[in-house]
Amino acid sequence: MAIANIPNYGGGIRICPDACYHDGLFDICIVHSITKRDLLRTFPKAHKGKHIFHPGVAMIKGKQVEVTSEFPVVNYHFILE
Repeated sequence: MAIANIPNYGGGIRICPDACYHDGLFDICIVHSITKRDLLRTFPKAHKGKHIFHPGVAMIKGKQVEVTSEFPVVNYHFILE
């Protein structure tokens, strides 16, 4: 999962290609139900933002995002104002 309000990550990876810093929304990229092999084939497409067309990639938007886990990890709560 990646949460962004700009399209690019370091190195120019367009992880959330439709993100816009002034629209008041976070763009969220969620990768699910994908094999390691398929991930390795799909990841290079992220440089041009084409990974979003893979059926194992979901793109959603939200003004407020809460990330929790049933496993012990750091939980995050994001609010865009």
